[in-house]
Amino acid sequence: MVFKEELVLEFFSKVEQGVSKEKIVERDLKTKPIENKTISIIGPRRAGKTFYLFQKKRAHGGIYMDFESAEFSKAEIEDVIKIISLYERYFERKVSVIYLDEIQNLKNWERLARTLLNYGYKLYISGSSSKLLSKEIATQLRGRSLTYFLLPFSFREFLAAKGFKIKKLYTLSEIIKIKKYLKDYLDFGGFPEVVLKEEKEKILKEYLELAFYKDFVERHKIESMEVAKIIFEYLLQNFSKEISVTKIQNFIEKTLGIKTRSTIYNYLDKLEDSLLVFFIERFEKSIYRRKFFPKKVYICDIGL
Repeated sequence: MVFKEELVLEFFSKVEQGVSKEKIVERDLKTKPIENKTISIIGPRRAGKTFYLFQKKRAHGGIYMDFESAEFSKAEIEDVIKIISLYERYFERKVSVIYLDEIQNLKNWERLARTLLNYGYKLYISGSSSKLLSKEIATQLRGRSLTYFLLPFSFREFLAAKGFKIKKLYTLSEIIKIKKYLKDYLDFGGFPEVVLKEEKEKILKEYLELAFYKDFVERHKIESMEVAKIIFEYLLQNFSKEISVTKIQNFIEKTLGIKTRSTIYNYLDKLEDSLLVFFIERFEKSIYRRKFFPKKVYICDIGL
């Protein structure tokens, strides 16, 4: 690819302005650039990974590239090296930290990451949960990565997004406002766009459908949509409860007339890969009891 310098520089100028002027909610997740290690940020769709990279850029400086944008969508490894030099010449500053967003769109991205580390750059990467998983990152980067999960806003972050200052003592009117915010948070969760916009239910529905079809069905080439939907709906309805594969199996056999135990285990594993749900073992000293007692299921965001 021969990239167009004027378009790339225009992209960088917009990013620089956005990072300096945009309201960025300080996230609870604490990371810092480390030599010879890639900081990998993964999480559910729309959890705020891009703005987290902006937060880090504001704190540590460096260059940000988005491989989903037109300016970089057809870039190759050699182009990225040239683009870094272009940035340094144009902005007259030395780059030490690089932020690569939606990196799964770059062919042989893992080779680029290793090359940049070898050149002495500190590196952040982020990507879609449908294409980039923590175990894949660990395999591709051969121990040269630290992976962090970024989930939607906590309630503390939710309050910060609303402009509410956290302190030790509150007036009566502030207490009333906190209770209202808490109800909103429990009803609609902490996805950043949902927190800041009005059509919350519509946005959440779109998120759920997109994550289900893109990150679960398409990524893992799910064959039985009926079984997949039943399992997914069961998990959503029973979040924070212990789940029973036998109960799911009995319901599917009764509803669809098919035996699916191995399929259920397979789909549960793939759903966890999508970062929509998490399964937590019961706390027990015995490994046997931990592994064979039913697990509890939790959803990535309470609004779902």
